Amino acid sequence: GFDSGAYEASNVYLDSDGGLYKWYTATAGTGTYYMSNTTVSICPKGWRLPTGASGGEFQALYNNYNSPLALRSSPVNLTLSGRVSSSSRDYQGSNGYYWSSTVYSSSNAYYLGLNTSDVNPANYVNKYNGYSVRCIAR
Repeated sequence: GFDSGAYEASNVYLDSDGGLYKWYTATAGTGTYYMSNTTVSICPKGWRLPTGASGGEFQALYNNYNSPLALRSSPVNLTLSGRVSSSSRDYQGSNGYYWSSTVYSSSNAYYLGLNTSDVNPANYVNKYNGYSVRCIAR
């Protein structure tokens, strides 16, 4: 299930699309309530979360592909896996949300959001939402 506690396996919502994680879990418990970007993540060794905000790697990815369809196609293959918000799953099949390693404020972090017609590579949201992760090579 999806839990609002500390960094642990219960903070992962798993289904056929993979896992949805709170930002604290996605940053392996190192992303604190205080404003601090993190280089640590749940990604495998040699991989990490992309950076966010207007100058981040998600923005560069969007600038390179410049289309929601291109981002959902090979080689990027982002999925519309939805999110967990207030402990309920929604937007599955219509929207995709991906955490970055970049904080916006003590309670918010940047993410990339997309649907079938739009992409926002530099939005931010409360860190307690359950979003997907896409790891990139270090």
